[in-house]
Amino acid sequence: MPDLTVARFSRDSRDCWPIEVRAHDRCLSYACASVPSIFGSAALDHACVAYVVWVLFGVLAFVTHLGDDLLTVASSCVEHWDSGSQPVRLATWSVCSPGHGRLLAAFASLLPASGRGSPGRSVDSWAAFRNNVALAAVFVGQHSLMRWLKGVEGATIDRVQPRALRMPLRWMKSRVAYNMFSALTLHVFLIKYLPYRSEEFILGFVPSELELPISAGTHALFALMVMIPCFGVFLADPGTHRLLYGDALDEGGKGSKASSIDAITQMAHSVHKRAGLLGFILFSGMSIVPKTIYIDDVVVRVVAAVYLRQRSPHFRMFSRRVAGSHEAAWAVRAMIPP
Repeated sequence: MPDLTVARFSRDSRDCWPIEVRAHDRCLSYACASVPSIFGSAALDHACVAYVVWVLFGVLAFVTHLGDDLLTVASSCVEHWDSGSQPVRLATWSVCSPGHGRLLAAFASLLPASGRGSPGRSVDSWAAFRNNVALAAVFVGQHSLMRWLKGVEGATIDRVQPRALRMPLRWMKSRVAYNMFSALTLHVFLIKYLPYRSEEFILGFVPSELELPISAGTHALFALMVMIPCFGVFLADPGTHRLLYGDALDEGGKGSKASSIDAITQMAHSVHKRAGLLGFILFSGMSIVPKTIYIDDVVVRVVAAVYLRQRSPHFRMFSRRVAGSHEAAWAVRAMIPP
């Protein structure tokens, strides 16, 4: 019986190595040789950036509990329609019908984690905090791992065997890969997050939740009217392109430090630069405050603030530069009546 084994070679002349396969598996040899060319391609970078942008907007929706607001309005649309024969005016929404309710529910479902902490996963014990701390540790650990990989010299990667791993490893050092894996772990955090819901006071005197005296429709409309334009300002800023795509790598595989700014600082910087003090206060001080503030919302914000001040030099510089704006934003939050 004739030998059906054939040899294939990579299309890249720098990485010519035989891939022994049988004749009926020749397509596999072509696929294996083509894998390295996928990494670093414009299509992959654009897809990763689109995913990152989606997750970033989803984080804004999540901390605002936008999904809760939209689903509350959607269910109210259906209830009001069932109680009468005509569409009704509901809060700040002009005309509310089941069709509008379905659109709002569909929009919420398109957000990462549906733009809210899952009510079905809520607990009234400290297990929520243990779970969420573990998720945060995964997020921070991923950052540390990617920072370590970014510091690996190109000469070290050139010695990796098999050679097919070299191009993926080089791509892993890019800003696009760093952002993509950060967004992935952040997405997992949103999905697996356990909300803490309890009617009991924390430590005997701290209320576990505070509710703003406005309707869900009013809150959702205000949040969307501020968040969407500000997010557009963030995306249009030239610094955001460097944040998302990074700078061209030099021969050693290292990029410019100009792309090392974190997403939160870049978002705040771009809004403050384009919209001024008022826009910054509306965006950072008011629009991302949820209608119902739970104790775990406070914990997440405090931990994020401490992490940024300790780990992000860009955030510290921005905070010093716009110290008055930050104080004004906190003052506005303090004046919001519970």
